[in-house]
Amino acid sequence: MELLRRLARQGRAVLVATHATASLPMCDALLVLVAGRVAYFGPPNDALAFFKAESFGQIFSRLPLRTPEAWAKVHLQDPQRAGFLARPAPLVNRPNNEGNAGVVSSPGPAGPAAPSNNKPADKPLGSAAEQLAALKAQRKGGAP
Repeated sequence: MELLRRLARQGRAVLVATHATASLPMCDALLVLVAGRVAYFGPPNDALAFFKAESFGQIFSRLPLRTPEAWAKVHLQDPQRAGFLARPAPLVNRPNNEGNAGVVSSPGPAGPAAPSNNKPADKPLGSAAEQLAALKAQRKGGAP
């Protein structure tokens, strides 16, 4: 997990799917899904209060207490959620033009991707978001 933490500090996006909870405090954000619905997204330590749990492991035993839809609704109404989503992106070390680390920057705000005339077959998909959009379009029978 420490290697993943270093990669994130270098500006790389790191996603980890796990049921092991010991290293969760090292994460910038925690996403808890219940049957594919967002039950929680925010700082790991705030999840304990959100789920009224004393440990991260106890969160798993709390999930059956509500339906996936109910967890999603509670999460959307949580005032902590808006504050977390509105916070600026963390500063990261990025390599400069010479490939040397040390230039400190903040990634720009996420926004919609620029329109592209290229179809997925013309070029490799460059991001998870593009891959998800392509899969969604394929399921609907259209092109991304």
